[in-house]
Amino acid sequence: MQRVLIALLGTFLLLSPVQAADDQAKSPGSELLMEAWNTGAADASAFSTEFLRAVPHDKLKAIIEKLEKTYGKAEDITEEGDEGRYRISTSGYTIEVQLALNTAGKINSLQVKQIASRASLTDLLGDLPELADNASYLLLKNGEPAGTYREDRKLAIGSAFKLFVLEALKDSIAAGKLDWNTVLTLEPGQVSLPSGIMQDWPEGQPVTVQTAAVLMMSQSDNTATDLLMDHIPQESLEKISGQIPFLKSRQFFQLKASTSLAGAYATAPLDRKREILSGLADLPLPDAIRVTPSYQEGIEWYASASSLCKSIDAVKDIPAVQVNPGNLNKKDWKSIAFKGGNEPGVLNLTYALTAQDGTEWCFSSTWNSTSALAQDKILTAVNGILQKLRDEQ
Repeated sequence: MQRVLIALLGTFLLLSPVQAADDQAKSPGSELLMEAWNTGAADASAFSTEFLRAVPHDKLKAIIEKLEKTYGKAEDITEEGDEGRYRISTSGYTIEVQLALNTAGKINSLQVKQIASRASLTDLLGDLPELADNASYLLLKNGEPAGTYREDRKLAIGSAFKLFVLEALKDSIAAGKLDWNTVLTLEPGQVSLPSGIMQDWPEGQPVTVQTAAVLMMSQSDNTATDLLMDHIPQESLEKISGQIPFLKSRQFFQLKASTSLAGAYATAPLDRKREILSGLADLPLPDAIRVTPSYQEGIEWYASASSLCKSIDAVKDIPAVQVNPGNLNKKDWKSIAFKGGNEPGVLNLTYALTAQDGTEWCFSSTWNSTSALAQDKILTAVNGILQKLRDEQ
């Protein structure tokens, strides 16, 4: 899965071309940031020449003006630590940014990291079901429910299914069938479509289980996932996930590239489903352009928020699931385990979090829709929820 928690910032991400450590000034920069935010970056002299070369002033103004119009005028700006992190507070939102000044005191780097609603936790949780045709969520505090909505309802979860693969892998290692250092060989039939990087690796490439697991969880690498699945009993994957059959990512793409196969599979009884999947082994990997981009009922992985919280709790101490923090700051938490999943019409976010005071949280939420999801609204609400959990410490 792509890092969906940054998707909201796609048009708002501003990166300087100069990132050298000696250019990082320790001045808070609050006044510069306040002025830039509330005036639409009207004063070009506040920004370095290098920055404006990468982001022309007219484009910069349009971006900042859109941010201010959408989220409101800055009422307060506070520095978070000493690493150039700032929190902009408006009447309804907090915006976390990374700011660096050059030696002349001009803005050399400005990156919007996260936008979060300032509504109450109760209101934010209450809003989640309204953001898609179908939704569910579960919030657990030290294993006890702190917020629920249809938490046992199975919805399409996209690449969050890789939590079940990691859990089954953990069981196989515990049973002595595999080891983290076991070397696997990448075969042609295991190559899938992105996300990930392993699809570009040569046939016959040796890969350790540990490497494949890290790529599967941190980059949502589909080829790494299918490689691992070929060395895990299918019955284990089906038992842990509750989904029968349990698709490989390559099979998912093959089905979505064929209208006739997708239709037949979605409505077939179990035995026929297995026959269809077996037949896919003889078919090539389709070109990405042939794969239907939108959600198709029955061609997905389905799970409840309850089962996802159970699974991420089982694997939260495995380093592979701690690499990608899901757009959270690792310094704010004692530990973060994260996996999400998305395709058009499908979004899941699942976290297992340990607060600095030892409080344990699980938050899993899923949204399904026949039309495009309002990801900006979803992510703003989720970011707000996660900030509330962080600030409760």
